[in-house]
Amino acid sequence: MAKREFKLFLSWIPIVIAFLPVGIMTLVGFVSFGCIDIHMVMFEIASIVLSSVALLFIKESFDAEARRRHVLAQQLELLNRARYQLFEKHRYLLSCYFATQFDYTAFDSIDKLEMFNSSLLDSPCCNHDLLQKSPEVLDDYIVYLDWLSKEIEQLAPVDWGSGALDRDLFRMAKDEIGSLRRLELDDGKYRLETAAEHLICLSRYDLQILASLRRPWRYQNDINRKALIEKFVFDHGVRVSRS
Repeated sequence: MAKREFKLFLSWIPIVIAFLPVGIMTLVGFVSFGCIDIHMVMFEIASIVLSSVALLFIKESFDAEARRRHVLAQQLELLNRARYQLFEKHRYLLSCYFATQFDYTAFDSIDKLEMFNSSLLDSPCCNHDLLQKSPEVLDDYIVYLDWLSKEIEQLAPVDWGSGALDRDLFRMAKDEIGSLRRLELDDGKYRLETAAEHLICLSRYDLQILASLRRPWRYQNDINRKALIEKFVFDHGVRVSRS
């Protein structure tokens, strides 16, 4: 929060600079007409800045925080919906190629996702009837990604867009879906290996989309604090086990 307040303060510096000459000229006019003493000019300038500019800055700060909390509430709701929908889309698409169940916790972290993806090729292939449904499942996947992209652009989530690839993730995900569409509909081994590669890449892009939405809740201080707690628990547990 202190960093946001500092950035807001910096944004007010040009306003203060533009305001001071007008204030000074006004005070000089008062001095020339004998309304105030020249020794009071600096005091009046400081009084104007503190009483007017400072109060406006405080109000703007409160308004900005209120807007941020409002967007964060909507962002959290969108994140939860997106996580469920992307899980369902990916689970259903995966079932068109492999007889395996996509784990809901796979989108918790990259480690859990990679653990699931590493075992994908060891899974048996699905039956041909499910495989024939893949084109309509892929189309539905693209429709949802387009909808989610528009929702994000309309909401303008907090800290979204600060990542270099935030705006490219949807295009890259749809490229993987397009590659799946171009695969031949035979169930040969080469095709399944290639499909697995595209499915794995698609799952990674899905996870990155979710990560871009959950960024405000994953600040470095929070991550460091969690790491310290985990280290304490681990060390404490080791000591207990040795005693």
